[in-house]
Amino acid sequence: MKRLTEDYSKEEILKAIDNYVTVVNDKNYLFDYKWNLETFLQKSNALPDFMDDGSKWRSYLDTVLPKHRNDRKFMTRNYSSKEELELDGELLVIKSTDIYKTMMDILKKMPYSEYLQTEHWLHFKSEALKNAQHRCKLCNTNDDTLHVHHNNYDNRGRETFNDVIVLCGDCHAKFHGK
Repeated sequence: MKRLTEDYSKEEILKAIDNYVTVVNDKNYLFDYKWNLETFLQKSNALPDFMDDGSKWRSYLDTVLPKHRNDRKFMTRNYSSKEELELDGELLVIKSTDIYKTMMDILKKMPYSEYLQTEHWLHFKSEALKNAQHRCKLCNTNDDTLHVHHNNYDNRGRETFNDVIVLCGDCHAKFHGK
């Protein structure tokens, strides 16, 4: 533990732990590693990966806070009860507990064509294709033209595999009557 306190401040350690807990507890985000506190602190990459500029934390934020345009960026992240975001040039200050709801609102309200370009959708689409074993659910083909079709848009931004179906290009066209 001595090396940790030599390399990181107490605030940085607490912040990395807080970021990790946020990621692990988000039921709408797929994350494979679940460690107890002792294991987390012993992992050589855990603290740096979950620091505010760490790769795992940034990947999570890119999913939760889509960067579909340069003006939608995460400005600051303080270890406090508030978050500051700049969206379309307007500075918003929201409680940490409300950030998930705010991000879901942003995903739901953005134009669908933009939503399909977000890190969140691209990640979910990749996972949906893996879940379907890269096969069309209707004709079982595994060609390169697979689409992830929304059955409904009620859960946009927090889709489950029940909200979508993987289809080849031909079957997808049939769904749309083409």
